[in-house]
Amino acid sequence: MKILNTLLVILLIVLHTGLYAQNVEFKSKNFEDKAGFKNAVANLKKGDGIYLQNKRWMLPKALEYYKIAHEYNPNNALLNYKMGNCLININDKSLALPYFQKAYELDNNVMEDIVFKLAMAYHYNMEWNNAMQEYERYQYNVGELKRQEVAPIIEKRIMECKSGIELLSYPTRFKLTNLGDSVNSEYNDYAPLINQNSNMLIFTSRRENVGKGKLDMDMEEYFEDIYVCKMNNEEWSSPSRLGNILNSSSHDASVGLSHDGRVLYLYKGLTNGGDIYESYFEDGIWTIPRPLSTKINSEYHETSACLSPDGKTLYFASDRADLSVGQRDIFVSKFENGTWSEAVNIGSVINTKYDEEGVYMHPDGKTLFFSSKGHNTMGGYDIFKSVMDENGIWSEPENLGYPINSPDDEMYFYALGVDDDFVGYYATIRSDGFGGRDIYKVEVVPEKNDVLTNNSEDLLSYNNGSGNDTIVIPGDDTRLFVDLDENENGNNQGKNGNNNNLGNNNGNTGNSGNSNGNNGNNQSDVNNNGNSNDNQSGNNGNNSGDLANNTNGNQNSTNNGQNDISTFGVVFKVQVGASRKPMPYNELKARYPGNMKVTEIQHEGWYKYIIGTYNTYSEATEVKNSCGTPDAWVIVEKSGVRVHIREVLDMLSHYSYYIQSFLAYNEKAIIEYY
Repeated sequence: MKILNTLLVILLIVLHTGLYAQNVEFKSKNFEDKAGFKNAVANLKKGDGIYLQNKRWMLPKALEYYKIAHEYNPNNALLNYKMGNCLININDKSLALPYFQKAYELDNNVMEDIVFKLAMAYHYNMEWNNAMQEYERYQYNVGELKRQEVAPIIEKRIMECKSGIELLSYPTRFKLTNLGDSVNSEYNDYAPLINQNSNMLIFTSRRENVGKGKLDMDMEEYFEDIYVCKMNNEEWSSPSRLGNILNSSSHDASVGLSHDGRVLYLYKGLTNGGDIYESYFEDGIWTIPRPLSTKINSEYHETSACLSPDGKTLYFASDRADLSVGQRDIFVSKFENGTWSEAVNIGSVINTKYDEEGVYMHPDGKTLFFSSKGHNTMGGYDIFKSVMDENGIWSEPENLGYPINSPDDEMYFYALGVDDDFVGYYATIRSDGFGGRDIYKVEVVPEKNDVLTNNSEDLLSYNNGSGNDTIVIPGDDTRLFVDLDENENGNNQGKNGNNNNLGNNNGNTGNSGNSNGNNGNNQSDVNNNGNSNDNQSGNNGNNSGDLANNTNGNQNSTNNGQNDISTFGVVFKVQVGASRKPMPYNELKARYPGNMKVTEIQHEGWYKYIIGTYNTYSEATEVKNSCGTPDAWVIVEKSGVRVHIREVLDMLSHYSYYIQSFLAYNEKAIIEYY
């Protein structure tokens, strides 16, 4: 009988999985709206015609057609895969995740590399543990020969994820500010250079207004040109192109500026594979650029460069094979006896077997900033710094951490000032950008002991106006809004040494029954390494959570969990908000007007706001529907890790002990559900 019951449960789970998602092919018989079908297929074919040319710069156009087809049929695995593949190759790669998730959900064999692409999407969303799990699964499932080929790639990706976990555990105290659409455009803008007075910004852009005749046919993007902005009344003026003296018919990019602002180093890609040139600011104009010494420029690709404050040392990046430690490296040349010395590799402390780029020497003459794909990067290029001691020895490069760095590329960091007066500029892709790579300002957030405002930009504190302020201690990942409901009876909640209480209050029967903030059950999301896709409810709106309902109506968790799924470490919670930056008190109060305690957690790059902990999906759904937040959603955790409901079902299908227990205590709920 037990075997029969087990098989019944497995069958029901399989049936549920089949009902959960079904791949819908673009075939006329699957649709009643024939006109809509015809239009969708026409756009699908147009998108395929562009997509199959395998040109990265053409993918945005393919995506436009795919979106029209997707609106008509969002349940086609291959279309979702292609849309994810477009997005992961252009601009904000984190947007690819829901499409790869959907493609895999509909058909886990939609393409050979779907698991790898899913891992990449998790990686770009800073869902580190999900990414590592998928990377390992991909490597395990490929053939023996290919496994050897992909092993170094997977090993590096997993190392990047581990670096991400470590770096996000100690977020740095920096504030990022997009320079706005007066500077940035929908195209790629990068390589910012600032003079010492901070009133002139020189940068590189691929924006459209350079003219229709200036397209790089290899990329179908406009050629790089150099632009300048001036600071007027604390605002940057509209950029103006630095004329035809500096800009040519090919690539021209700003790569370095002397500390007195009178020597501009630029990259020109017209000849010799790309070389570094210099131009002098004389009598109010820039002189005709001239190439640097052949001891610096070579037959290889020289890119960024910077000059030491005393003008005697030039640091630059090149991929010259004869001297490189790995691929692109940083080199140094000395100005001696009126000429530049032969370039030498700066050394393996800074250079790795991966690329180094975007070198910049700080005005202190000893702190070198650069971008690297090696060291403890969390993905792509990260910004690092190394300090040279009095003996000329470089320190171990330090990753500038999150939020400056991300899993995507961060490059061309330019900094002025020291300590608390430190200000930097660099280029990155973020969700608040204007389309391509944008230029951001970086400022150090000083330590504060008192709460002065409720401005979330300082990453420090909120003030609800009641006199009961919540102070954030640097390095503390969790904040409990003990006075969110402005109820004096709640002022002492959660203050007995345990800040891991998720929503205990007198009305919450789904918790352990301890209402003093010390439930001791380690329900904190601080170490939650699960799925942080906050656009999904964790159950896709179905009632699959009823599988976990406590069928005898006993809500008391002191019965050793024999009547609910919490026996298996599964709990349900309600999330009322998520943001890339901390929400000010007033904004959070507007999103969630209720009286339950709200916990803010930092999880994989997001600030998330959670209420309640429940043993059944029905309890959590009831709270979700009545909490006053229209777009609240239920999340699922297993053993403290955020998961999808399907993972719970997979667990039950793989472990007979769980199946038997689940059947014994939830058979009625299963049968009623189906």
